[in-house]
Amino acid sequence: NALTNNDAKKLSLNRENVGKVDSYFKYKVKIKGITDQKSSGRCWMFTSLNVFRPEVMDRLNIPSFEFSENYLYFYDILEKANLFLENTMATAAKPMDDRLVGWYFKSPIDDGGVWSSFVNLVKKYGLVPKEAMPETNSSNNTSRMISAITTKLREDGLQLRDMVNSGKKMADVRNKKVEQLSEVYRMLALNLGEPPTTFQWRYQTTK
Repeated sequence: NALTNNDAKKLSLNRENVGKVDSYFKYKVKIKGITDQKSSGRCWMFTSLNVFRPEVMDRLNIPSFEFSENYLYFYDILEKANLFLENTMATAAKPMDDRLVGWYFKSPIDDGGVWSSFVNLVKKYGLVPKEAMPETNSSNNTSRMISAITTKLREDGLQLRDMVNSGKKMADVRNKKVEQLSEVYRMLALNLGEPPTTFQWRYQTTK
């Protein structure tokens, strides 16, 4: 009766704890403006980039700034695709119902990530301003693109397993993997745009 006639949140409130939660933090990121990951799982990437935004604004004396999340996301998915294909080759001798193999094929890629992933991506590919590679519909709504690439990678993974288990030369297997990755690159480029190798960027200082 209590649950059907009342709000569960109000019923579970412990009055003894009201007013005791400290909402002040010692460390805060001084950012200006809000970044929006929209319908994607890139929260880790947005949060990590937000840590560096104030440094750029201070150094360049500009009122606002945002890095291109789309640029870093492109390479994040490409790296994850490569890792999946490498794992399928390394576990080719194991049966498909092996728990590790099953785990690889269950989710070849996804949007998720952690701080170490962010650090590795930045060290390898660097960062660019948002204007150099803005968001697209597929970067804002990643589910359809991820689903398509996932299907492609599962097919590719099975092909690599067959090549390894049929005794193909490892050089031929790796050449096939490079070919498969180039197809993933093309899918990413069609959905997200191709990452710039050079760019011109103008900005206006506050003074």
